[in-house]
Amino acid sequence: MRTIRLYVPREPQVGDTLELDSDAANYLGRVLRLATGASIEIFHDSLHAYTAVLQEIQKKSILVRVTASEERRSESPLSIHLGLVMSKGDRMDYAVQKACELGVSRITPLSSEHCDIRLNQERAEKRRLHWQKVAISASEQSGRTRVTQISPVQTLPVWMGDQMSAELKLIAHPATGSTALPATTPASVVLLVGPEGGFSEAEVAEARHLAFRPIELGPRILRTETAPLVAITKIQSRWGDLGPL
Repeated sequence: MRTIRLYVPREPQVGDTLELDSDAANYLGRVLRLATGASIEIFHDSLHAYTAVLQEIQKKSILVRVTASEERRSESPLSIHLGLVMSKGDRMDYAVQKACELGVSRITPLSSEHCDIRLNQERAEKRRLHWQKVAISASEQSGRTRVTQISPVQTLPVWMGDQMSAELKLIAHPATGSTALPATTPASVVLLVGPEGGFSEAEVAEARHLAFRPIELGPRILRTETAPLVAITKIQSRWGDLGPL
């Protein structure tokens, strides 16, 4: 039987009694129909996972007692920050979900010249919260002990300018050609992936001016939800925890 895993809003300690929220109560009690005494696994943005036993089940809350802690090695040693220009429909959800499964630390949704999504501040925050829920679910299902953080939506020029201190900056764009990548392992990587229509010439020029290096993703044009996954896999295989084939 698979392990039921839930993200909790604070770091637990062995011996704690926690009250889980109504969403967790509905999922554990009504969907999974777990009974008191059942064990689940909980976690909160550390290198540990915790065993918790259901003590009291109500309609809108569940009490659990934390009984054990275990250190896990499910987090990549490489910090990856993905700047991803937004896409319509479930393509953005898919990209966020899979990037989380591949170990990305942070995702910033971006707007650009060829991005066909325009959000006011209120709608942008609603979308961010939605993508954060997608990230939490992906971490629960993939065995991670940390959740990928979804930053507020930013414009591409502002975001690129904020990455001045990043150790290695990469841009996935088929028209740029690849350049030599460092032989030494960086502690952190910033990866920029554009929209379905690609970046404008001015955006590519600005990225190159700000020391973003092109990364080669093969001879075919990849969709906006596919490109980040290929790039992240290559990055994790070279410097992270996936390892070479």
